[in-house]
Amino acid sequence: MQPGQKPARRTFSELSASEKQRVKVLPPQPRRVPTDTQLSDWKNAKKYGIWIDDKRISNDRLNNYAAQDFGSYFSSKLEKNAINYGKHYFRIDLMTKPAYEQYLKENAESPLLMLPDRKPKGR
Repeated sequence: MQPGQKPARRTFSELSASEKQRVKVLPPQPRRVPTDTQLSDWKNAKKYGIWIDDKRISNDRLNNYAAQDFGSYFSSKLEKNAINYGKHYFRIDLMTKPAYEQYLKENAESPLLMLPDRKPKGR
């Protein structure tokens, strides 16, 4: 794969027999309930961009939630070339409990698969 190129998406049935043997099942995102302190910190719009159930929200809308309302979250630091870098420096993706349960159900029915490169990097 060339730099900047997105990986090809194929269904399992489109893989060769040797590729099927190398497929790895990626585990679902773990259950992670934020702390009250984290939720409070994330209200800082100069530092954090907030997404709830894949929808961008204004940080002050976190006032409508308690930490226990969420089934999981993921945080990532923005790189300097990110579109929103400077507006905020971290992205916080939260899943409400119902959305997380739906995510787990969909993941069980159709897990995310990865086909690793034949050669490990650095070799």
